[in-house]
Amino acid sequence: ARVAIIQYLSKESVATNSALIQVTKLSKATVCQHIKELADAGLIAGTFTGNRHYYRLVPTAFERIENLKKVVGI
Repeated sequence: ARVAIIQYLSKESVATNSALIQVTKLSKATVCQHIKELADAGLIAGTFTGNRHYYRLVPTAFERIENLKKVVGI
């Protein structure tokens, strides 16, 4: 699910919870937990506008992801 979220955010500049729920086909609570883990890892950031949360990849996330790929041999 986290990979799907990162892939989606790499194609779209921002996404709401609803969009990420549709992409992953998981419950709201599960998606929120994955978002929290990705945010804690410094890969995504969120903003709150009106009554919606918007998430985006942190600019350094691409570099971190590429370094991770090298470490795990992907």
